Amino acid sequence: MAAYAAYEHIRNGKNFLWFKKNVLQQKKISFVYIGLLLYVMPFFLFGLWETNTGDIVYRGNYTDFSYHLSIVSAFVEQTRFLPLDPQSAGNKMSYHFLVNFHSAILCKGGWNPFLSIIIPQILFSFALATMLYYFYLLVLKTETAVLFAAVLFMLGHIGFFNLVFAFFGHPTLQNMTFDPMSWISIKEQLLFPFFNFLNPIINYFHPQRPFLFSFPMALLVLSGIYSSFKQRDIAFKTFFLLAMFVGLMPLFHIHTFFILAPLVFLDALYLPWNFRQKLIALLPLTLSFWQIYLILSQPKVPGFSGFDVHKLGGGLVDLNILDSVFLTRAVFWLRAAGFPLILGIAGVVFMF
Repeated sequence: MAAYAAYEHIRNGKNFLWFKKNVLQQKKISFVYIGLLLYVMPFFLFGLWETNTGDIVYRGNYTDFSYHLSIVSAFVEQTRFLPLDPQSAGNKMSYHFLVNFHSAILCKGGWNPFLSIIIPQILFSFALATMLYYFYLLVLKTETAVLFAAVLFMLGHIGFFNLVFAFFGHPTLQNMTFDPMSWISIKEQLLFPFFNFLNPIINYFHPQRPFLFSFPMALLVLSGIYSSFKQRDIAFKTFFLLAMFVGLMPLFHIHTFFILAPLVFLDALYLPWNFRQKLIALLPLTLSFWQIYLILSQPKVPGFSGFDVHKLGGGLVDLNILDSVFLTRAVFWLRAAGFPLILGIAGVVFMF
């Protein structure tokens, strides 16, 4: 980013025009944007703390968060690269690790582990609220629509699908019989685990650090794709930069890469460029090849949550859809995405 800004400055002095236009000349502060910041950032400012003994405490999806902390420790304490997977002794890291690697660099640079974790989290949370607001405003146009979309996104979660699965005989809580006539039973399903239905931040964004980093970046790329699709025009170097963001994504969050790469490819085909321009514009995606190989070439142990496609997540009930690994994984993702995914798909259908 710094190199690109320097290039723009040397070439035509436009590297800060976007800042002047969007910030310095902005006369009105959006209360919806301020509200998003006030809702999102306190979870990251106060949701993680350090005890007098140096222990880092997190109340939420602590299983995922502890795994990411263990990756940071692995990079700090082990002398090999890639380090051994903390979740499976003896196996190399088979996970998108760069966000945790950066925290390890901060530790090596003299920061204590707590600051090396929480400072990036706070910065990422600011990016999350900012890009979420900008993307919604770009697509929906009005502040009112942005407000309702943000509320649906932040408050909807997998509790809805917990109930659906429970109604069809797959209760989330294995040791509890689901009673649809009991509010206590319904509440337990909705809130399992870690208050999922009430708050996606403490289950997804905060503990899953690669997702927290990649989601604002994905919104940045999607904003560019959306604008280029609507106008059927985008500056070539801007598209090239967006493609480079995507090409560098696998080691940050491989799932985000697999979502964005096809969209970038289709957008390049859609734009009115000649074949040579399209080919050059898509070249940054080739940066992903060695990263994907590095991740997928490492052996995976199927006994842990997140790797076993016949589970609905860590420790939940067995599920096997027509003996198909693909269908089972699709249902897993559907349930994990939950209510916002359904609302998003419905919104796209109604829009077009």
